[in-house]
Amino acid sequence: MWVDAIVWSIAATWTMFAMFSAVVVLNADDAGVPILLILMLVAGAALGLVVVLRALLRQAAAVLKNGRAKAVHFSTWKRCAGS
Repeated sequence: MWVDAIVWSIAATWTMFAMFSAVVVLNADDAGVPILLILMLVAGAALGLVVVLRALLRQAAAVLKNGRAKAVHFSTWKRCAGS
């Protein structure tokens, strides 16, 4: 359920950032501001991805630890942890 909230908030953020970027790039007198904006975009996207994936990994580990889900067994594995 909270994954949907994350997706919607990311979509809203990207939309606002795209509108802001369009205004800045179209009104820029030099190349410095658009380049800085693009660098901030890349750094923010990478940091945001790390934060979201870390939270999802923690939630998945908690689910497995609490026994609410069973680990998937593959034919090449002898045993999965926690089963």
